[in-house]
Amino acid sequence: MKDIYDIFGSLPDTLEDEWIEQIDQLEAQMDRYLHLREQARIAFEIRYEQNINPDRDRWERCSRVLARRDIVDRLSRPWE
Repeated sequence: MKDIYDIFGSLPDTLEDEWIEQIDQLEAQMDRYLHLREQARIAFEIRYEQNINPDRDRWERCSRVLARRDIVDRLSRPWE
């Protein structure tokens, strides 16, 4: 309710029970989403933190053009 007041500067004249239930459901879904998002981030870091050095592997700073052979060689390497 405080958030609604902060946004609109007032509260509605009437409150429906459904609105409160929907707000509670939305908050629960947002908490679940944030928890799942954090789990996905952690899983990604666990899988790739040993293989990727973010300071070294900066593709947007690549100053040379890669030949097709370089790409094929790189993509042909087995996963470690």
